[in-house]
Amino acid sequence: MFEFIRTLRSTNPKDYTDGFVEKVFRNAGEMGSIIATYWPPPSRDHFPNLVVRATAYSSGKESITNFKRLRYPPREYNTKYQRVSTPERPMFYATLNNGPNYENTIPAMETCFRETFSNYDKLIASNDSIAFSLWYIKEPIRLATIFTFDDLNNNKESHQEIFAAFEQFLSKANEEVRRKTIEFMEFLSERFTIPVEEAEEEYKPSGIVSQYMIYTLNKIGFNIDGIIFKSAKSKNDDLNIAILPNSCDDKLECVKVINCILLPLMHAKGNSRFNINSTTGNLIEPEEIEWDLVLS
Repeated sequence: MFEFIRTLRSTNPKDYTDGFVEKVFRNAGEMGSIIATYWPPPSRDHFPNLVVRATAYSSGKESITNFKRLRYPPREYNTKYQRVSTPERPMFYATLNNGPNYENTIPAMETCFRETFSNYDKLIASNDSIAFSLWYIKEPIRLATIFTFDDLNNNKESHQEIFAAFEQFLSKANEEVRRKTIEFMEFLSERFTIPVEEAEEEYKPSGIVSQYMIYTLNKIGFNIDGIIFKSAKSKNDDLNIAILPNSCDDKLECVKVINCILLPLMHAKGNSRFNINSTTGNLIEPEEIEWDLVLS
């Protein structure tokens, strides 16, 4: 095991700071990165790379009328550590949809919900609704990949962008850089499996390290938009993404919002679907729908 990995593993999560992580990586030496690029679909009716985000709210306190409410949290409300973010650096979290169009988003919605909310009783104690927002990739997004070696070698067909990036990395990196990079990704992948909303302190390692990695890669010209990682709660081998706020604003476009009412026993009932006015961002053309989403 490389010494910097040993240090990262042996340090108590509560002792992670920006300065500690910077010092560790300053002594790590050369290391590689695996960057996957996700391109806009060939047409607006074909969405292999649509992304799905879940936002909880209380209908008795607010009515969501504009997609901006469904983006990344404003910095003043971003008070906790998460997988790829810190209180000072919010991110846009979503699940990558694998279906070809709007009609096949339910698996990604289920995964997105499980990843975003772990305690259902706590959720419905203060919220009665979920707005699932669907986002179109309108400009290429470049994502640093966080996967184990086995993950990278498996699912070659379903995760072509990631496998292509992995193959490119293997073709260019020397043996020591390969081992170091893969060992680092093993460490960070393990940190990403920690359940959402539990033991926030445990998020400090992945949040601080991820932000340092994004900052460092961008500083040397890699133009990273965020991170892509395997869902720990998906039944369908789904992928999650965390995107920088500026990249969300510039490269994603919210195209639909599906509203659901939360019911007991982890069950949501869809009741309306909206298009988005591309000029104002307002939710328009409401359409009544009636379908069930079982979240257990």
